[in-house]
Amino acid sequence: CGKPAPDGWLPEHDRPSRPIAGPKRKKARLVTAGPSFLVAMTGALAGWRGGVLMQSTDAGSTWASLQDFGPPGSALGSCTNSIGVVEPRMIDNVSLLNVTLTQGALYSVTQLAMLGGANHFAYGADGRWEIIAAQTCTLVSGTSYVLQNLLRGRFGSEWAMGLHAVGDALVLLDTTDVAAIAMSAGTIGLCMLAALRAVGCGATILVAARYPFQIEAARRLGASDVLTGDLYDSVASRTGATLHKPIIGKRVVSGGVDRTYDCVGSDATLDDSLRLTRSGGKVILVGVPGIAKGVDWTAIFAQELTLQASYIYNNAEQWRGQTVATFDVALELIASGQVDLGWMVTHRFPLDKYSDALALHGKKGSSGLIKAVFEFP
Repeated sequence: CGKPAPDGWLPEHDRPSRPIAGPKRKKARLVTAGPSFLVAMTGALAGWRGGVLMQSTDAGSTWASLQDFGPPGSALGSCTNSIGVVEPRMIDNVSLLNVTLTQGALYSVTQLAMLGGANHFAYGADGRWEIIAAQTCTLVSGTSYVLQNLLRGRFGSEWAMGLHAVGDALVLLDTTDVAAIAMSAGTIGLCMLAALRAVGCGATILVAARYPFQIEAARRLGASDVLTGDLYDSVASRTGATLHKPIIGKRVVSGGVDRTYDCVGSDATLDDSLRLTRSGGKVILVGVPGIAKGVDWTAIFAQELTLQASYIYNNAEQWRGQTVATFDVALELIASGQVDLGWMVTHRFPLDKYSDALALHGKKGSSGLIKAVFEFP
């Protein structure tokens, strides 16, 4: 939450006042699974018509639409004071947070509703977001509110409590107005590739990658080919599939791959996985998509696909005649030398440099980061 956008991300359409990475909702908490960042948009002026988040993976030569945002936009604003460190395990009845909204309105909720996930906010700025909840939201004047009776440092964000400043952003975490945008799950995909080869898979394995260091890593782990251009064209050229462009909608694939491992779990990758898998094939969901929006489920029926989910990676497996936990299989493969993943640790930090480590995760394209770890004396 709050990481810089990857290289090549651009908000478009009437220029929203600020894209903010963070979570949100008054009635329901927004929950994501898998690597992702959250985006909120609103307009600085009345009459904002909406916005589109665009992505380029080729230095701006081509662009793809990731998420639409309709008016009036997300409830967000700026804080006119800052609050400090408190005991995160108790309701903070002392601190008062003053905020002036750019758009939207805030409402009080019962304590039970707050404890159940209502009125959660992202509070802070890039690299130091804290997740808080507010039971009482009092309108002072115009669009200015005072928030009190707070839950602080939610979901592991207590480290950011002492880093706030006047002018920090506040975003209501509302599933209606905040979208989860999945980032490339390079590490998960690479480990999936390593696991397939380690257990004896000799099939042709195509891997989609964004950055040169990911391409090199995929080849080192045994990828048959790495796809870097247009995904549909790349799959069609390597499998003999044909592409058809309907009047409305994305391209339709006749043919495709036998199995697709979706290691990201976004709406877009799930939709692509269904489209790129041949008739009678299987789609394995390694990344968790959550509540999927904009996914065309037609392919499941038209191509009679099988979907299989993988959850938390520690199910009971049949392995060499025994029933064992997945983690035990992984540890055995590593201990025996059949899998070597140590080289995937590309960056090391002392614990007091945690902010540098978090910032680097948002700059994978320029940093070459695969996996970062903290070192202790």
